[in-house]
Amino acid sequence: PLSGQETSMVNDRISQIQRFQNAAQLTHTSDSAYNNAQSKSSRIATQTTVVSAGNGDTAADTEQQNDPSRVFPAEATGAHHSVRGTISNIVCSYPTVLTFDFQPVTKSINGKAITSHKLSLYSNNYFKIDFSAANFTPAADLSPCKDIQGMSATVEYAEIHTTPADNAAEKSAHNVDGKVLSIVLRK
Repeated sequence: PLSGQETSMVNDRISQIQRFQNAAQLTHTSDSAYNNAQSKSSRIATQTTVVSAGNGDTAADTEQQNDPSRVFPAEATGAHHSVRGTISNIVCSYPTVLTFDFQPVTKSINGKAITSHKLSLYSNNYFKIDFSAANFTPAADLSPCKDIQGMSATVEYAEIHTTPADNAAEKSAHNVDGKVLSIVLRK
């Protein structure tokens, strides 16, 4: 027989799995709607500015604007990387485009601090990102446009793969380092 604490843990895990299954089902049903909206879209960008009051409180101000330049490659077929760091500067665009900056954790090797450059990452459909939580249970359904700002995470991404001749031009045109595949959030 399970103790009360063990029963609670099992019930929490079942609830978490059900939320994941619901999100996965929503992803599959939203694919055709996403593709339809993407082809008809005038690419309305939503920019969220997070302001700190200095006492730990924050407020978000969201505005929408037309931004036809925010088009990213459908696929990123380059090398895959898994990096731990902090998510910042989230921008969500119509219909489900997500971009953010990611500052990798500073590493110390033989007493020398090694800092990686800030990454600019994207997803054309944030419903297709595999989200999970490593050391906590999210209180409710996760909204990537609002809930992951400033969080520590391990992000798996794929580099934008281009030919050597157009590699610099391709990355410069999109101003991104790679496409997000999964995010493991940590508190």
